[in-house]
Amino acid sequence: MPERFCILVSPTCDLSSKFISEHGVRVMPVHIRIGEHLIEDNRNPRHTLSFYHNQLARRGLVAESASLSAQEIAAFLEHGPVLGCENLLFIAINAQRSRIYRNTVAAVQANLERFKAIRRDKGVFDRFQVYPLDSESMFAGEALLAWEAVRLADRGDYSLGDVGARLTDLRKHIHAYVVPRDLYFLHARGGAKGDRSVGWFSYKLGSLFDVKPIIRCYQGETGPVDKVTGFDKAVQALLERARQAIDRGLRLPFIAASYAGDLDEIGETGAYREFVLYAKHKNVKTMLSLMSATAAVNVGPGAFALAYAE
Repeated sequence: MPERFCILVSPTCDLSSKFISEHGVRVMPVHIRIGEHLIEDNRNPRHTLSFYHNQLARRGLVAESASLSAQEIAAFLEHGPVLGCENLLFIAINAQRSRIYRNTVAAVQANLERFKAIRRDKGVFDRFQVYPLDSESMFAGEALLAWEAVRLADRGDYSLGDVGARLTDLRKHIHAYVVPRDLYFLHARGGAKGDRSVGWFSYKLGSLFDVKPIIRCYQGETGPVDKVTGFDKAVQALLERARQAIDRGLRLPFIAASYAGDLDEIGETGAYREFVLYAKHKNVKTMLSLMSATAAVNVGPGAFALAYAE
């Protein structure tokens, strides 16, 4: 029997492996091109860490991420969710940063009737619906939407349209941040994509004086909101922002964070441990996950991301 409700995310949605496994969240892969080689990012933790340490650590590496084409997405859906789900919610990274949302919409529009015919041929006559959602966010921000989608789906009394409408409204309130450890990646990869979060002058100045930007994605727009000397202090400043947001009142009782490296490097720091305890005291759950290889291609190894809804 198909599952009544399935949640599909792109690998940039920074959910922990435990959360993905426990809640049956599915991951649509993204391609990463390294020179002439193509690898698949599907949030496999072991492969992701290996990518950080063995490939991404080399600054001169020519790497770029590429979403699946509409045809590839149609094939992915056909060989999994089409027969395994009745209601499929797909949460995509900010459409201004990737084509994965637009390609998914195109794939569904062109193939929905064919998908239904495939189901009928297999004796599956339940209704089949797909709801692609542009998160207008990234990384930990996508994870917040997936977290809320799981909560609503688990209640069992929300339709796919209800969940989609709730997340469409919620995305307007998500503040998703990232602090890069090495500005080279944001400058080099962002420049290639037309992203000016770290321009040439900021890159040179930041490299010289170890100044780190705190970059925010909010309602689809991305840009720096603060600059702090030193990576550790920048992370502390971001955690303080989140602490203040908790005090003002959050729209969701949870905060997602991710790190592009061994999680103990962040999770065992005094600043992060203190923040988790503070959040727990305020009845706010936290999740720390491994940042995707796709995200790290663009923001660099050692980057830290965090998101909350206010």
